Amino acid sequence: MTNTAASDEANGVISGTLLFFGIALTIFGVLAIIFSFFVTIGIVVCIGGLLVAAAIVQFIHIFKTWRGDKKVLLHILSGLVYLITGGLLLYNPLSGALSLTLLLSAFFIVAGIIRCFYAIAHRKERSWGWFLFGGIINIILGAIIYSGWPITGLWLIGLFVGIEMLLHGISWIAMSAALKQIKQAAFSRT
Repeated sequence: MTNTAASDEANGVISGTLLFFGIALTIFGVLAIIFSFFVTIGIVVCIGGLLVAAAIVQFIHIFKTWRGDKKVLLHILSGLVYLITGGLLLYNPLSGALSLTLLLSAFFIVAGIIRCFYAIAHRKERSWGWFLFGGIINIILGAIIYSGWPITGLWLIGLFVGIEMLLHGISWIAMSAALKQIKQAAFSRT
């Protein structure tokens, strides 16, 4: 097998793999958008479970390494924060989703304001307008989320995850198509 044939075969495998995963991610993204409430609750439960697991690891670490050091209180406090936060998210994922969405709204608004100030501070640079545009979009998104809260808390996290998956899947499909075009262009030259 020549190097060109091996390269063509590898490109075909990569292109096919990208297409498969791109289609799968696109389908999962659409499903996450359609069932955004359930995805939101599922994500909150996963975050809660991860925080509880982190607390358990923290407490095991304390138990295994403690040698009478008074700094252990900080480790205990850290573990308790993980445990309480995770436990609250698991106990009432709906309230957790509402809280996380409100936090997300505040994040978008603050990040947007910071990005706008950054753009103004760098207005002599050529691309400063894009930073300003992004900052304004962030502020608008944060305001929309906040104005619809608490209802947005029921579906927003799942919607955002679904949109991200959908866009990522479409990107992989486009990459697969681009690889096929490169392969066809190379094949037509020979």
